[in-house]
Amino acid sequence: GVALRARLPLTTLPGCAAAQEPCRWRGSIAKPAGPGDPPGRPKGACRAVVAEDGYGPSGYLPERAAKRARKIVLRAPLGLTWIVASLAAAAVVLLLGVVYLVTVAGPPGEPYVAAAEIDEIDPRGSETLPAGGRDALVVRGGGTVRVFLHPGGEVAWCEASRRIEAADGRVWEPSGRLVGGEGSSLAPLRAEVHDGTLYLDPTAPGPAPEPRPQDAMPACEP
Repeated sequence: GVALRARLPLTTLPGCAAAQEPCRWRGSIAKPAGPGDPPGRPKGACRAVVAEDGYGPSGYLPERAAKRARKIVLRAPLGLTWIVASLAAAAVVLLLGVVYLVTVAGPPGEPYVAAAEIDEIDPRGSETLPAGGRDALVVRGGGTVRVFLHPGGEVAWCEASRRIEAADGRVWEPSGRLVGGEGSSLAPLRAEVHDGTLYLDPTAPGPAPEPRPQDAMPACEP
């Protein structure tokens, strides 16, 4: 229904008690008491009669009451259309969630290529793998999987120094930064492990860190 939320003014009606006690309008029509009222009502007392349409007082509101009425709240029962619409919206959200999970949970697409099973690489060492026409240096030593564009020559992870070392005396930190020997730092490659398989992107090597020569020497024999 429609509710008029307003504090309406007091008014007096002809035919009320001699003291002219005010009758308060509260969403109904105030009338003098009549023959149909319950017994015991004082003569001349006022009574309230709700409008027949069930939506509050009929007729017009006094000007002051109309100015103070600020909010009309409409209430209506939800029909079958709203229930069907809610179910349809829930189904759409569920479908989008399934599509998202399938897309995210799947293996990476191009330009990634499958390089090797991650369990085939020594967790305390490194491995040189072909990937898209290039060689990649995959390092598992140090606790994480790092992949670099291979710098050439004999290169491997040294567990003793916890660095990447080459047979010609070059030494790199786990981040790929050159700290010993002559040469450049290692350029990282993007890599992902999905369902036990290592995928590499050999097409776009990242920027290599600036070399920081520290005269570091290899600790492992080639």
